[in-house]
Amino acid sequence: MDHAKQRITIIISRLDPDTVVLTVAGDLDHATVPAFDQQVSAALHEQSASVVRLDLAAVQFCDLVGLRALHALGAPVRITAAHPQLDTLLRLCRISVLLGYRPPPE
Repeated sequence: MDHAKQRITIIISRLDPDTVVLTVAGDLDHATVPAFDQQVSAALHEQSASVVRLDLAAVQFCDLVGLRALHALGAPVRITAAHPQLDTLLRLCRISVLLGYRPPPE
């Protein structure tokens, strides 16, 4: 099995006919971004979703490549949850504003 695939797990579930939720766990980094991008693309195209919600509550590490992958997503992708460490990174880089994420109050 590919080492990168062992470091990221992505579960796709349909919330309603138009909305798909991607629950991501593990690391979002240079080794795992290709698998992440593939799953997001599949959710948008193969699943015919007009809204993709990202649950990143279990993403404990994100490097610059992972951050760029999140930044590149844009609409209709929305972050609905983030691990506290990722939340800090999203706040600092203002990506939360771009992807509709509303961080919890400090």
